Amino acid sequence: MADEAVTRQQFDQIKTDFEAQKAQLEAQISQYQSVINSKTTSELSVNEVQSRLGMNDADIKRTQSALDMAKLNLSYTVITAPHDGIMGRRTVNVGQLLNPSQQVGTIVDINNIWVTANYREKQMGNVQIGGLAKIQVDALGGKEFEGKITAVSGATGARYAAVPVDNSTGNFVKVQQRIPVRIEFTDKNKPEDLKLLRAGMNVEVNLK
Repeated sequence: MADEAVTRQQFDQIKTDFEAQKAQLEAQISQYQSVINSKTTSELSVNEVQSRLGMNDADIKRTQSALDMAKLNLSYTVITAPHDGIMGRRTVNVGQLLNPSQQVGTIVDINNIWVTANYREKQMGNVQIGGLAKIQVDALGGKEFEGKITAVSGATGARYAAVPVDNSTGNFVKVQQRIPVRIEFTDKNKPEDLKLLRAGMNVEVNLK
C-alpha cells in the first residue's frame, strides 16, 4: 500500500516486455515486407517469416493480457477518498497488508460541518427549525459564526446512551433531559474561517 513497490515493479517489468515484443514484431513485419518486395523471394522464406509473425503476435496478445491485469492490480493499491476533507485518524501503518472491508482511517468532511447543541427541555420553546443562532468557538478566541437550526432530535440524548436513564415510578426527583439540536453554518460565514474548525471543538450557542 505504501509506495506500491512490488506491484509497480511487476507492472514496469510487464510493460517493458510488452514494448520489447512489440518492437520485435514491427521489425519482423518490416523484414516480411522486404521479402515480399524482393524479386528473389522464395516460398520457404515467406513461410518462415509468416510463422515468426504468428508466434510474435500470440506472444504480444499474452503480454497485453498480463499488462491489463497488472494495470488493474496497480489500481487496487490506491485508495480514493469519497470526498475532500482532513484526515482525522489513521488506523493502519505504512507497508501493512489490508483485508477486505478493513477501515484505514477517518476523514472529516470540511464541506459539511455542523454543531450539535444539547438544549434542556425548558429551553425547547425557543427552538424552531430555520431559526438563526450565534455560535462562539472557544478555540478561536470566542470567534463568532452564524448558524441555522436544521433538525431537532426525535428523542433525548439519554435515549441514545449506552445505558439509558430509567426514570421509573417512585423516583420523585425530576431530572431535566437534554434534546440534541443540529445547527448548520450559513453561507454568511467566510470559507477561510470555517476551515479553522475541527470536529469535537467546544462552542457556545445563543439563539437569535
